[in-house]
Amino acid sequence: IGQGFVSYTIKPKADIASGDIINAEARIYFDYNEPMDTPRIFNTVDASLPVSSVKMLPATTNRNVFPVRWAGADSYGGAGVAGYDIYASDNGGPWQLWLQNTPYNEQLFVGECGHLYAFYSVARDHVGNVENAVPAAQAFIQVLPNTPPVLEPITNRLMAVGQTLSTTNHASDPDAGQQITFSLGAGTPVGMTLDPVTGVL
Repeated sequence: IGQGFVSYTIKPKADIASGDIINAEARIYFDYNEPMDTPRIFNTVDASLPVSSVKMLPATTNRNVFPVRWAGADSYGGAGVAGYDIYASDNGGPWQLWLQNTPYNEQLFVGECGHLYAFYSVARDHVGNVENAVPAAQAFIQVLPNTPPVLEPITNRLMAVGQTLSTTNHASDPDAGQQITFSLGAGTPVGMTLDPVTGVL
């Protein structure tokens, strides 16, 4: 039984467009036998570039870890988006590649309090076409400073033996919009409890 293969390369015409179909078939001759025609195959041309964009972020956040989302699309009949390169800028500095050829559309970004971050995306399709993106911010977010809260002094209390102590802690946060929670430190007496929301001891 004889075996063989043929490989070839086709140079597309200058006026070829996305969606054009290139058909191919072959006729095989073995010695003096009747020729055999192979099944017809075809390839669809994808000459268009994908597009993408980072979705809008809130203007500010009080968390230094936040989700960044993006989306993209290829032209009708194209090969489809395969992955994205996501770039980030810190406080107006140079663009840095954050994620390379990621197939996902969302990722948590770890920043620093008091910093301004900007993002843009570049899409790549399944045949290697890369978006002609301009390195310009598509989304911004300001991570607010995180100043420690201030706990108000607790006044001295005189208690009788066996009497239950109950007091409410009060605290303020210089950073507006941030939530305060209360907790007990090391060496807490057995049986002491503290409500993390109200501060009631």
